[in-house]
Amino acid sequence: MAPDGTGYDNFAWLYYRHWTSYADEVWPVLAHLILPSLPDGAHIIDLCCGTGNTASHLVAHGYQVTGIDNSAKMLEYAHQESPGAQFFLQDARTMAVDVPASAVLSLFDSLNHMLTAEDLLAVFSRVYRALEPGGLFLFDLNTLRKYESRWTGTDAIIEKDHVAALTSTFDLKSRMASFTAAIFLSESEHWVRYDVSLAQRAYRLSDVGQWLKQCGFNSVRIINGLTVSDNPRFAGRAFFLCVKPPAHP
Repeated sequence: MAPDGTGYDNFAWLYYRHWTSYADEVWPVLAHLILPSLPDGAHIIDLCCGTGNTASHLVAHGYQVTGIDNSAKMLEYAHQESPGAQFFLQDARTMAVDVPASAVLSLFDSLNHMLTAEDLLAVFSRVYRALEPGGLFLFDLNTLRKYESRWTGTDAIIEKDHVAALTSTFDLKSRMASFTAAIFLSESEHWVRYDVSLAQRAYRLSDVGQWLKQCGFNSVRIINGLTVSDNPRFAGRAFFLCVKPPAHP
């Protein structure tokens, strides 16, 4: 998810081909951290749901799922991947739902795409409103360690019908990370180029915790990714598990 959604529109089909495995990898984490605390058939919001792969897992386990993303192209895949969920084209900073949720999830460092503290505060405030009293909010972020040690580099994807040159950079002073892709797709005997440019920001985890409490969450746990999974992709990833206070009697 990029703040305006358009960054992922040109990237959606490539993402769907090559980046959907995270939904499988993070499922044991969800089963450990949050799902046991939810009632059967609970309403879950998958915020920045992308191509709907996590939503598909949740629907298969009997949950009512609302997926929200601001990329129309990503949602086209989500409708195919998880027809049992509802999907809405909304910006996370202004999102609203009619039915409160028992839990909100936002995974695969989606919220690193929020590039200012004000953006994150807006998301947290909207999530707080969307939750039932006592509801849970689980999201993950790439940490500074991840950007410094595992982000920067180049890569390539070479397939019969498409080629992509990928570049990732990180600037420590600004704490800004970039991902660019030059994608060449074979269409009707011609090669068509698509360019993608996405940005993320590294936040201090303590700052994020304070902003969550500022928005009303009274319990905030920050969990090192490698303590809940031995998957190397979880190195430098932090999970935040937050609780909205229960209603007063």
